[in-house]
This record gives sequence, structure tokens and C-alpha cells, in this order.
Amino acid sequence: MITPSDFAYNETKDLLKGKKKIQEPFDELLTWISAKYDVKTINVFYDFVIPDHRPRLQVILEKRNDYLFFKEKGSFNFKKEIQEEISEKFIEIINRDNYNNFEINSLFTVFSDFESIAIAEANTKITEREIETLLSEINDKELWKIERCFATTVLFYYTLKQKEKSLLELKNKLYTLKYFDLIKKYDEFGFLNKDTFSILFDCKENFDKNFNGNWFNYWR
Repeated sequence: MITPSDFAYNETKDLLKGKKKIQEPFDELLTWISAKYDVKTINVFYDFVIPDHRPRLQVILEKRNDYLFFKEKGSFNFKKEIQEEISEKFIEIINRDNYNNFEINSLFTVFSDFESIAIAEANTKITEREIETLLSEINDKELWKIERCFATTVLFYYTLKQKEKSLLELKNKLYTLKYFDLIKKYDEFGFLNKDTFSILFDCKENFDKNFNGNWFNYWR
């Protein structure tokens, strides 16, 4: 589950809205994961990894902090022992209850969090017209533009000097609050909090000099 268009994300939205109920045998596995690891699990999604058609369990946590519990510290990898425990538990359930419609050879488990994708979706729902209106309301001639990539928002000044000066003048805090008011109306599940919300600040000077004025280079 990476983007708001992913099937697993939209299925999880329907679960949270009460439009669907999680089915057996995933309901038992979800309850077991939540209790064993003291996290809030909201969906378990079974699919296959292309191109080798390897079966996969996606454990979808509600909050980012719960997702981070399953990550190896300082690594992009998940905790292998826990991955294996969950895979083995799922296999135990389906063998016990004679579910024959699941492939389990080389089954593995991964994790994702709903919160991050929901915030990304809220951010992408903001229209370019709303961005232009916000810049017009701010009316700061030192600002170049606002750019977004999924959940990340960057407000650009023209020069590094302008960016540094804005920190001293506390303008960044004001602009963050203004952007919060804009994105909050699209925060369907209430994840955004004014006290913890943040955006990034950069400058066109850095974009041109270190990324050759190329957005692909900047966001990768």
C-alpha cells in the first residue's frame, strides 16, 4: 500500500467507514496481531507479488508509530522474526479451518500504515487554484512556489538568504499554519494535528543549483 489509488488502501477506507467488514480468516489474524504486539491493526490484505506470483500478507496499521514498531532500527527492512511469526500464524489458522483457497508456499508479511496514505490523499486533493489563492493571500514577494509530492509539501523561497531570513522572522510558522488550514478540510479521518503538523522549506536557488531545475531529480 503506497498510494491513495491502491486497492488495499481503498478497501481499508471502506472498512473504517463501515461499508465493509473484514472477512474470515483475516479477522482472527488481525485481532491476534493487535493483541500480541499492542498495536492497532485495521486490515490484513492478501495478494501476490508480481512477477513471481509470491503470496503476501499486508498488515495495515492505523498509525505511523505502530508501523515503525515493525521496522528494524535504522533500516528499511522489517523485523524478520515478527514477519515470520505472523506468516506462521496465518498458515496455522487456514490449516486449522481447512481454507484451501490460499497459496502459502513462500508466504511473507509486510507492513504499512493507513495514516501516511490518508494524509497524502488529503494533500493531493488540494487544487492548484487553492494553492495559487493561498500564495496570493500570503502576498510575500520572496516566495517562489509551493510544490507537493504525496504527503510532503515544500514551500520555496527564491534565494537561500530569503529562506534563512524567514526563520528569524518566524514567517515559516505562520505559513505552516496557513497550509494546515488548507489541508485540514480534506483530512477525512482526523489524523492531522495543528501542534505536530509541518511542511518543508527550500529555495529556488538550491533547486536550480543542486537538482538542475528538475523535479524528478528533486523528489527521487
